[in-house]
Amino acid sequence: MTSLPKLTTEFIAQILPNESNAKRVDEQRKDFYLRSYPAIIEIARSKTLNTETRLLQLACATYGWMPTIPKNLLPDIELGKFRLDEVVALKSDGEAREYIEARKKPLINNSWIGTSKMLHFINPKHFPIWDSRIAGTLFGEGTNANSKNRYQEYCKKIHAWNEEDPQYGVPLANAIEKEYRYKPNNLRCIELALFSMSQG
Repeated sequence: MTSLPKLTTEFIAQILPNESNAKRVDEQRKDFYLRSYPAIIEIARSKTLNTETRLLQLACATYGWMPTIPKNLLPDIELGKFRLDEVVALKSDGEAREYIEARKKPLINNSWIGTSKMLHFINPKHFPIWDSRIAGTLFGEGTNANSKNRYQEYCKKIHAWNEEDPQYGVPLANAIEKEYRYKPNNLRCIELALFSMSQG
């Protein structure tokens, strides 16, 4: 596995959109991801909508972050088994990992990538975002990112980093706050750094 990069001014500039290349699609995508992030979290926190409506909105918003169109949305909703507030209430990294361990199947689209994003938006403090670029950074190119075991390994590693250096993301969080008026937590900053290390 790789180690975390130092959050130098140059590396933070690589993570944030580059205004001089603002018309490039990848720079627009960076801006969209950072700008839309707190808005998606607000869907999960809304108390004015019922659980099913919030989950469907979250599913659509989650896949707005992805190139894949969702084909099957949250079968647990129909079975009445998914409890959004139960996920919100998880209070430790250990509880989050136990929740993942107990799930036989992903929540959405038969995808652990989509599920990781969905869970993160519901409980950003304990569920890290996972995707193929992070899988490549940590475990090597060609790693199967749609693997529950790999996602669990990633959760364990990123939480260990989070505990070892809870101030790691401060420079990046400050830069994002200055530009976007919200401050991501340390877990999100670590994930952004790992994502940005990828050559994908």
